[in-house]
Amino acid sequence: MPPPAHANSKATVIVNAQVADGTGKSLRKANVRIVGNHIVRIGNFKPEHEDRVIDAKGLVLAPGFIDIHNHSTDGLQTDPLAETQIAQGLLPS
Repeated sequence: MPPPAHANSKATVIVNAQVADGTGKSLRKANVRIVGNHIVRIGNFKPEHEDRVIDAKGLVLAPGFIDIHNHSTDGLQTDPLAETQIAQGLLPS
């Protein structure tokens, strides 16, 4: 199956990363293509000519962390927006 059309749009590509995908599998060397706010491709591919390229050689890339163990309710009186938690994808209840 060919990649979606937006996968060939101008993007940011992180190259040479050691990717931790959250499945428990070993780290694997891969490039990661980001268009807008979405990861659209992970694997062995070359960036397009106009892409912004970030070299992550020697670094680990682990997208998608969400803090699922949280005590936001204790701090909502002093920080009602809970921006640090919202930025991680966790909405206060």
